[in-house]
Amino acid sequence: MNNFFTLIFLILIAGCSRRQDDSLLVIDTEETKPGEMKLSQMFQKEGMVILETNDSCLISNIRQVIKVKDNLFILSSHDIDNEILKFNTDGKYIGRIGRIGHGPGEYSQLRDLTVDTLNNRLIAGSDNGIIVYNFDGTLINKFSFKTPEIIEDLAWIDNSLLVFGIKFKTGSLIQYSMDIYDQNLKKQDSLILFVNKSEKLNIVQNTIILSDVQSGKYLYFPVIDKDVPLHDTIFKLKENNLIPTIRLKINSIEKNEDWKIENNGSPVFQDFLHINEAYRTDDFLFVNYQKVMPYLLIYSFNEKKGDIIRSGFTDDLLMPGQHNQLITPVPLNLRKGEFYYALSGVSVADKWQDVNENSNPVMFFLNLKKSHHNH
Repeated sequence: MNNFFTLIFLILIAGCSRRQDDSLLVIDTEETKPGEMKLSQMFQKEGMVILETNDSCLISNIRQVIKVKDNLFILSSHDIDNEILKFNTDGKYIGRIGRIGHGPGEYSQLRDLTVDTLNNRLIAGSDNGIIVYNFDGTLINKFSFKTPEIIEDLAWIDNSLLVFGIKFKTGSLIQYSMDIYDQNLKKQDSLILFVNKSEKLNIVQNTIILSDVQSGKYLYFPVIDKDVPLHDTIFKLKENNLIPTIRLKINSIEKNEDWKIENNGSPVFQDFLHINEAYRTDDFLFVNYQKVMPYLLIYSFNEKKGDIIRSGFTDDLLMPGQHNQLITPVPLNLRKGEFYYALSGVSVADKWQDVNENSNPVMFFLNLKKSHHNH
């Protein structure tokens, strides 16, 4: 374990609010008023895929999609567990990768997927540990570990596997960890942070890997901040050093109209903020966060301007007849600016031939525009 790597993270967490560095971009949206934005202002529609539906590939919910050449690997949920299903880009069902269980090559409670395109490997994180398959579903490798106990995220970046997770220690301690493995899946380094659960801190447990755009590794770590409004920092991992790169300043105060009855008819101003995820492309930073309502922050690096929308984009591309539908596209390939969005069979029933309320989701593929235009 590289102790310096661990130490520098703790120093940055403790002192980043006092850091004065020209490389640190501060995005201040505390005075920005939320508005609306059409989907077509940010994206252009590239295609649509109707996933085949049969008894072998029923999907209740799509948790994650990885697109590799002509294949779609879908981490799906059905009944009580998750599984990996393989389709081609025409929507034809090809087969299942691995199976649910506790035997060789089997998994339970899948958490995340990532892909090593150079070596044609699909890497899954589960309660069983790390499982590696080739694209045909053949088991290549499987290993378990004591830390972390729960895998939050995986990413394959620059021929390295990054594993984020949580381990619950004795008493009130939580251990957050990031382990780095080389292309042979040998551990190279670890970063560990202990948090006392009893302290009154704003802690976001999800650790979201942003992107490897511009030859960097952009990481979003758990937030630890006693101050309100909450200040978030996005780090760049470079040569085993964590460099504060982007600081978010988001106002946590919001009027809660739903509590009028409990407050004798007066609105309540609620102090709450939860960052759900953050990701960036070459041109934009996206931050999904929750106050009383869900919000999406979109920051343009080219225009040096941030916009905030409530709940999602107004759909005028996928199902333009449903004017009130709000959607938030999901990243597919951040380096290329590719996103997707899935609509359930119920929501698109009878819109296309052979699609009904019992059908698998219909997938739409979107490309991010270089710039966006507001009303």
